[in-house]
Amino acid sequence: MKGNLRQLIVILFLFSGGASAVPADVVVDNSQLATGRLTITGTGFGATGAEVIMYDRFESDTAKAGDIVPLAASDIGAWNAYGGSTGQFPPLYNTLAHSGRFGMQTFTTEMHQLKLDFPRGIQEIFISYWVRLPEGQIFPGRDFPKGKKAETFASDSSWKLTWLYDRDVQGKSNDVCLPTAVGGGVFYLGGNDIPNIDTKIGSFDTWWSWKTWMRIGVWLKANPVDVTAPGDVLFQTVSAEKGVREHRSMNPIFDGDYANGPDELNEGFPNVQEYKHINFPGWYRPETTVGTTPIYDDIYVAIGANSQARVELADSADYMKAKRVAIQKVVSWSDSAIVIDIIEGELDKELKKAAFVFVTDKDGNRNAVGIPVRRYPKPPATN
Repeated sequence: MKGNLRQLIVILFLFSGGASAVPADVVVDNSQLATGRLTITGTGFGATGAEVIMYDRFESDTAKAGDIVPLAASDIGAWNAYGGSTGQFPPLYNTLAHSGRFGMQTFTTEMHQLKLDFPRGIQEIFISYWVRLPEGQIFPGRDFPKGKKAETFASDSSWKLTWLYDRDVQGKSNDVCLPTAVGGGVFYLGGNDIPNIDTKIGSFDTWWSWKTWMRIGVWLKANPVDVTAPGDVLFQTVSAEKGVREHRSMNPIFDGDYANGPDELNEGFPNVQEYKHINFPGWYRPETTVGTTPIYDDIYVAIGANSQARVELADSADYMKAKRVAIQKVVSWSDSAIVIDIIEGELDKELKKAAFVFVTDKDGNRNAVGIPVRRYPKPPATN
């Protein structure tokens, strides 16, 4: 298992009723920290956890900066393809990293991309990833005349940070970017096929950071009765500069055109609204000036009915006041017990000083007060 791990046993009572519930009778046992496993016990977690199909921290003991990121070196899951019609644009290891030694560089003179296929079509998904531009770099785009300052947004649509889609991204089947930069620091959840799922996720000044890594999390859940009716939408960001920001809404995550009859793309295929693939990144404007190198790290994808269920460590007992929040690797999950392996690589110095446990259930409810890890010890020696 990659990264140094810790173990602790936390007894956590998570009451049903949502984020407003207050855990009771919380006990933290730090006596087994050295073995790398955390066990959380209580009630109301849900019978099963998330179906995680990708967790990639882009770590390697042998790689060096500029090497190609392999398709099958993730902590969980494996990528299916690189970008380009023949897979000619694989991402590269970069020493600018959110955790560990490496992040994933996604632009040189063209886009470098990873593609993930789902084991089946889905109508609910939760994704989380860390992203940043190195300090002093321009935003991707084509409209930077001489004298344009770094750390400013392009005025054109130029960067789709991820792209979730059914059969294509050209507007002939369901697709949505999570999110897309449409110009001037405005970001939408939207694609080429359907109306924008949400145009109110916030202007850049509420969450974008030029100075620090940002974690972007998105949860989409279709309406279970009519997938073209309003469903659940969550857009969440975390950064050391801006903290936690959340925007929730009820909007359709599919439109009706795919179900209303065949077109030139879906002729002969079932008229079913589903998502089947996701790309990291989604797209950069081809005319983007050489010299911008967006970096991604710690990509996490969960699908299906429990996709939002997760365990996180944060640096504050108040989740909404945290500056650092790290998703952990679940080993087992039941209604009364969750076992995780702590991902050491995600925990920087500040998080080690003060770590608090949060459990989020499938509906997005989490314990109102983080359970403290009183002292995070020095990592055990490795051979």
